Amino acid sequence: MEKKEFHKKIAATITSIKELNTLNFEEKTFPIREYKMVGVMNKILEVYLAIKVDSDLQSDPIFQDYLDESANLFYGTITADIYLYTRSIERIAGSILEPGEWEKLFWRRSAFEALKELYQGTVFEQYLVDQVEIDEDTEERMEFLSQREGPVSEDDIPKGIPSSHWWWWGEPPEESDDD
Repeated sequence: MEKKEFHKKIAATITSIKELNTLNFEEKTFPIREYKMVGVMNKILEVYLAIKVDSDLQSDPIFQDYLDESANLFYGTITADIYLYTRSIERIAGSILEPGEWEKLFWRRSAFEALKELYQGTVFEQYLVDQVEIDEDTEERMEFLSQREGPVSEDDIPKGIPSSHWWWWGEPPEESDDD
């Protein structure tokens, strides 16, 4: 990905976060907030995948500024939205999925992992470590789905997804005695 395109993705992500911040946090806005939060998370995953494909982008000063600015925006106002986003992953994993729908679940799960990885070392990291996690039942359901459905076709796995996002390939990694 060219830097110009990468910078556009970064700008679009910041704009989406700011738009989400303009909504009141009232019950009537929850569906809109959830919809916009999915859009924010999709953009975050796109930025993450870009740096996974081209690691030189990670040292780009505009990317570093993006991390600082977006971490502050998240930390200040959107922490509840991230919590609700993780609950939506759990809700989807617990529902009856039609063939092919599990890929949407896997995309959301990868977006959450991207968020945690991208924001290590920022003001937002501690919130992600302490407050937000995918529950064990959801992990087990995702393992069941990925084994039942089989691995996603290599052509359908987004370029740059790391092997730690095991759900795309069908099985979690073996736990070692060191864990």
